Amino acid sequence: PRVNLKEKTVIVKKYDAISTVPSSPATLKTEIGLPPEEQQKVDVKQKTQSVKKQTVNVEKDDIISKVPSSQATPKTEIGISSKEQQMTDDKQKVQSVKKVAVGVENDEKLSTVLSSEATIPKTDAGISSKEPQKASVKQKGAKDKLSDVTTSPVDSLETQPKNAKEQQKANVKKTKANAKKQKTDVKKKKTTAEKEGVTISTVPSSQTAPKATAGFSSKENQKTNTKKRKKNVKKKKANVKNGISEKEWEQRCTLAVSYRIAHLHDWGENIFNHITLKVDGSEHEPDGPHFLLNDFGMGFDEVTASSLLKVNLDGEVVGGNKGKIFKPGFVIHSAVHEGRPDVRAVWHCHALDTTAVCQTKLGLLPLSTEATYALKKGVSYHPYEGTSNDTSEKPRLVKNLGPVNSVLMLEDHGPLVASPTIQEAFACTFFVTKACQFQVRALSSVGGDLDKIHMPAPEILDEMINRMGKFDEAPKDGVEHDTESLMFECAKRAAEREFGAENIYV
Repeated sequence: PRVNLKEKTVIVKKYDAISTVPSSPATLKTEIGLPPEEQQKVDVKQKTQSVKKQTVNVEKDDIISKVPSSQATPKTEIGISSKEQQMTDDKQKVQSVKKVAVGVENDEKLSTVLSSEATIPKTDAGISSKEPQKASVKQKGAKDKLSDVTTSPVDSLETQPKNAKEQQKANVKKTKANAKKQKTDVKKKKTTAEKEGVTISTVPSSQTAPKATAGFSSKENQKTNTKKRKKNVKKKKANVKNGISEKEWEQRCTLAVSYRIAHLHDWGENIFNHITLKVDGSEHEPDGPHFLLNDFGMGFDEVTASSLLKVNLDGEVVGGNKGKIFKPGFVIHSAVHEGRPDVRAVWHCHALDTTAVCQTKLGLLPLSTEATYALKKGVSYHPYEGTSNDTSEKPRLVKNLGPVNSVLMLEDHGPLVASPTIQEAFACTFFVTKACQFQVRALSSVGGDLDKIHMPAPEILDEMINRMGKFDEAPKDGVEHDTESLMFECAKRAAEREFGAENIYV
């Protein structure tokens, strides 16, 4: 029999169109008797409800936070039916969309987009040629919406640094503008003040000055500086009440930092040894002169301006301070301050190598520039009588020091330097200590054999002393340096860096 090929072709086409629709949990039973257009609307509505339900279930599931973005592509499970596989795929897709769809506030919109993507319009044999085109356009629009919402994490990460950089540039620009404005304001204030004859600070208000701007102090620093200034003013007022003049306070600060300098040079010996300074004008006092002395029991690294004791020649503490006086130290220093009116500073420390040289009959040898400096200042020797706690030794100490010499080598004891200023006393102590270090090492290297040491001839020694008299000369004629003060200031800065000025001058 003849086969109706036309009818068979229509049936085949219809079968192919139906088979291309994916199986989905959202696809429910087809209502019988409905037109294709109405039936499609029903299917879309049912699928939307199903996806909505799945989204709610996914939100309740804690596992969603652990699902990485790499699982956005649904995995195919082996051994399950196509319907179950479709359900798994839809669930994974919802999880992926939930993970990356940041900023989507309307769940209804997301569900609609998903349902639009999940619904593929059916092509029946009875549908006209225009209707499939409309369905195709609608399907393409749904896919575009879905791609807009489900932006990949990589894309969002790529756009984020760009926004951050723009924000950073804007912040920098804003900070520069503020700083420029502040500088302009300060300049205007300064100009106005100069016209009026008033001096003002060039530092802007701490409330408007940004911390990162160069040339401006931070709010915290300004507070700290104000606090320190108030503390210093308060201290000065308290000092005046305690009978400490401003001049004496300056001397206390200078002597306190001298102890810290001696500690940094390793010239201290636990709580022993002393550096003393005569108080200016105290020689006119009835029990004068007075001199400042460290409180016995404090290390060199603990001495402060206010901890120093002011004592008279009878060993009594003068003023409001209370403390302990070490008698041997008092005997030596009071002897020099009483017997040598030209001396204002006495520096006595038991530096290791210098004390070792004091224990030899060789004494200080002219083997270096440092030794020549000391020899130019004048070096004397005093024999050891035991610990210096006998006041009857005082006249002998003064006699052996002499009327002009600055260095007294106390045999078997240690060096003593007597100078008109604390700066010169430090410089002389520094050079004597260095000279003794060189001498000890030189003699050690040749086994103490003086024949192997470069000892200068008498005429050369005279020239060495003569040149040392020009030690402060600058290259330009008529210009001289204050070498001792420069040395002291250098050592002072080191002590302030090490201990902090606020811990010394208190």
